[in-house]
Amino acid sequence: MIHPSAEAAILTFGKFKGYSIAHVYYNNASYLEWMVSTVGIPEVWKEAATLTLKGEDISHLKIAKTNNPTSSFT
Repeated sequence: MIHPSAEAAILTFGKFKGYSIAHVYYNNASYLEWMVSTVGIPEVWKEAATLTLKGEDISHLKIAKTNNPTSSFT
């Protein structure tokens, strides 16, 4: 299970641009694994992907966020 903070983190690049990192986790977790291992992905996003995969809080990271997340948990 992932941390709720992943609901508010919004990807700003790639095929999931505009989606929450939680959405990506639930629909294509291998994309997060790809982010971690790909050269050129900003380090902060690699950290966000790593922490999300571990189920840890990412709210402290300086990444795009929404103040009105929608739940992917339902």
